[in-house]
Amino acid sequence: MKRLKTVIEWTLIKPSESLPDFIKALQKERIVIVVRQSDKAIVNGFTYIEYQTKAVFNGSDTIGKEYSTKAILERIGVQKRVASNSKANVLQTATLKALEMELETPDNNPKMP
Repeated sequence: MKRLKTVIEWTLIKPSESLPDFIKALQKERIVIVVRQSDKAIVNGFTYIEYQTKAVFNGSDTIGKEYSTKAILERIGVQKRVASNSKANVLQTATLKALEMELETPDNNPKMP
């Protein structure tokens, strides 16, 4: 769990433009995020899969409130952009669709053992 927290912190030090950027940065460190979302495309949870230590962590439940979905989205600026936009659902849906499209391409899938 310590490695996961360290990698997340280092990833957040570098400015991420979006959730897909954050996810790609973690993939380079052999950590995959499973994004859980509601039927209305609202992100409501992250599950972290860490291949180096072969461990799975469910967001704030196991690694702390500072790594909850809400906290991560705020730190990368997604929540602020959504809150300040009168078309919040449109922006969030577009972000998630872009994420899905980027993660579905073979070039973006890390080679995991």
